[in-house]
Amino acid sequence: MKETIYNKLAELIAIESVSTDPKRRKAVYKAADFLKAELQSLGCKVTIMKSNNVPPLVIGQLYVNPNSRTFGIYGHYDVQPEDPMKQWLSPPFKLTRRNGKLFARGVADTKGHVIQNIEAVRRLVENNKLRNNIVFIFEGGEEINSDGFEEYAKKAPDIFSKIDVFYIVDLGMQAKNQPSIYFGLRGIVTFELDIKIGETDLHSGVYGNRVFNPIHVIGQLITQIKDLKTNKVLIPGFYDGVRKPTKRELSLLRAGYLTVAQEAKKAQTYKIITIDNIHPSIVTKIMPSLDFNGVTSGYAGEGFKTVIGATATLKFSCRLVANQTPADIVQKVTKFIKQIMPEGVKYHLAVESQAAPVLVDINNRYVKKTAAVFESVFGNKTRYTMTGGSIPAAEILHRLYHKPMLLIGFTLPDNQIHAPNENFDEEMFWKGIDVLAAIYSQI
Repeated sequence: MKETIYNKLAELIAIESVSTDPKRRKAVYKAADFLKAELQSLGCKVTIMKSNNVPPLVIGQLYVNPNSRTFGIYGHYDVQPEDPMKQWLSPPFKLTRRNGKLFARGVADTKGHVIQNIEAVRRLVENNKLRNNIVFIFEGGEEINSDGFEEYAKKAPDIFSKIDVFYIVDLGMQAKNQPSIYFGLRGIVTFELDIKIGETDLHSGVYGNRVFNPIHVIGQLITQIKDLKTNKVLIPGFYDGVRKPTKRELSLLRAGYLTVAQEAKKAQTYKIITIDNIHPSIVTKIMPSLDFNGVTSGYAGEGFKTVIGATATLKFSCRLVANQTPADIVQKVTKFIKQIMPEGVKYHLAVESQAAPVLVDINNRYVKKTAAVFESVFGNKTRYTMTGGSIPAAEILHRLYHKPMLLIGFTLPDNQIHAPNENFDEEMFWKGIDVLAAIYSQI
């Protein structure tokens, strides 16, 4: 049985469903078709929602009793690009076992969780133990910030409004066998800034000192946007309205504190920093941030080319916390960029995507019973925490349908999500199936 599940995961992994890459959009559709077949094999009525060039949404409905609760199960089947290839120890789209872990792009985020959910329900169906109705919601565009998901969700009120509780299985655990339930996600806005100093690249010996260098311009902009010493964003009003966590929330978050040394080891970085002396373990959870995600300009190939490029591109993103809105941040960033851009430089600032932050209630019976199931399988008390990441679909479903929501998952802090050698602890993968089967049959 385990080998059959492993092979199914390997088959899904092999489909290069990188949603941000237009050249691999066919692979995204192929992954949707794969999931359609798997859900139909469970007895689901499957609907694939499509819209223009938006990745499809796969919905599988399995109703066993009109008087039973209906559980909505969310996951996504698209993945991040595999770059940089040189750092992978095994092919990114070939599922590989090594040192007690499963390695592949998307195995943790979140094809592993998708297969866990399908196989947990399959086990219940085959053993006649499924007592709740199930609605699978598998998205193909989460990695491009759920482009089109809200439109899909609004078109299916007859399905989504009947769901009693949403299980967003797209998160992880703070340590092995340490179950976690999350009550907060940050929002996100992503930007792309293109600048242009002229119509053509120039010889640096001939034109150095006489023209703007776009790399220099970008560097100057970066230092004006964020202070390296304080780690704080310098855009006026960026921290306006930031919600302070309650005493109870802080108490829950403190249970997951790591030492600075532990944080550095987890991140595989040389130094841990923070803002305003906030504990590093929670600064990404309760404070907004701005990060530079990519810069391109000039020549970066083998050897050397003494050139002043005509253009440069800066990609950056803002993570938002409760009480902040993407629209407000977009307005403030746009205004600030206009103010600090040097005269004589042409630019274009594009908002690539955006999603609001979300806080969910953990004072309900679904949370309490899920925590009890976690504790029975993992043998440790469930922790309640927040994450610095974003799941746009969670905020959309929470805002549109106002139902209880569980934010859970089974990956570990060293799973290398979005990085080379992404992995899923094999023991937690199999235990996750046990947990999900118990949740969907017992609660």
